[in-house]
Amino acid sequence: MKRCFVVLFFVCATARAADEFVPVDLQPFGNHKLTEGFGNGLETNNLASLPSGDQKLGGCKFRIGEKLIQLGSSVIKDPPEIVPGIQVGRKAGKLHFLHATQYGGGPNTKGNEGYVDDDTLIGEYRINFADRSALIIPIVYGQDVRDWFYVDNEGEPARGKVVWKGENDYAKSVDAKIRLYTYTWENPWPEKVIDTIDYSSKKQETPAAPFCIAITLENPQPVAAAEKPKLDFYTVDHYDDARNPADDLKETIVRAKTEKKNILVQVGGDWCGWCKLMSNFIETNEAVRNQISANYLLMKVTWDSKQQNEAFLSQYPKISGYPHLFVLNSEGKLLHSQATSPLEEGHGYNEKIYLEFLDRWKPGSKVEPDKN
Repeated sequence: MKRCFVVLFFVCATARAADEFVPVDLQPFGNHKLTEGFGNGLETNNLASLPSGDQKLGGCKFRIGEKLIQLGSSVIKDPPEIVPGIQVGRKAGKLHFLHATQYGGGPNTKGNEGYVDDDTLIGEYRINFADRSALIIPIVYGQDVRDWFYVDNEGEPARGKVVWKGENDYAKSVDAKIRLYTYTWENPWPEKVIDTIDYSSKKQETPAAPFCIAITLENPQPVAAAEKPKLDFYTVDHYDDARNPADDLKETIVRAKTEKKNILVQVGGDWCGWCKLMSNFIETNEAVRNQISANYLLMKVTWDSKQQNEAFLSQYPKISGYPHLFVLNSEGKLLHSQATSPLEEGHGYNEKIYLEFLDRWKPGSKVEPDKN
């Protein structure tokens, strides 16, 4: 089974019409439940007291889900350093983040391994636009966030805003309370489509371990089909329960013969966080994108709770996880069945390994097809 990591992000704004704010769907990327303890054996060190669902905190509307994204640090080593490819697919004038960090302040004082100086860069949000440009939103301790644990008379962030305060039993045992912060980012390119967001920490450099609970878009605009970047290697670029993959493959084979390319069949669905990560990876990684464009056509086939496409997929080896790739030649004959977990690295895909896979199965390679 593949692990899914989530980021939950928040809405922060004055009271407006509900349709001015749209939450980003981050649940497929969550890696820590709010009701679970932060730290081994610290079951009561949690955010169970934080209200869930659509909430107004500090005059802001937030959608709080079951999970948050926890990033790693020099002290908290298990969580990932980066969670890439959080899908957005809209224009927006502003983004609002609900977040905090483990370690930094509260009961941690200067000289303690968990202490962090103000103005320390502890992470970032990378905003990836559909035109392949990007902007970085730094997360600076003391400016944007502070430790979620705080003690009496401890200051607030200079830019961020405290919007929720609470308690848990472990915090009380160390004479502390808990709190969360929002930060609002004004997009200098509101006319551009935000494709994805990458969320990362400075895991090797600081004990601060950022976590995010929600993101909301302000004044979001839907993307017209004409605005979406076209990638010529796709013959089917989305998952669709209503499509007939047998018909799609026939059309793909006609084109593959003409262009002398092999075929990648990507099986998955919109429910699958790793499927979204793979699509983002092959579309935004220049080397991988160019390799696919030169040697392959790619068609997506849906597998979800409503549509398993059993008749089509029964002709291929059994799939154990999603996404899954089948490599076919230009005649539509199976060359290789590829589980995608060996292509992964952290919470994403490894460029070198992915390129080796593509090179191995491109047209003209001498490798023997799988024996079924």
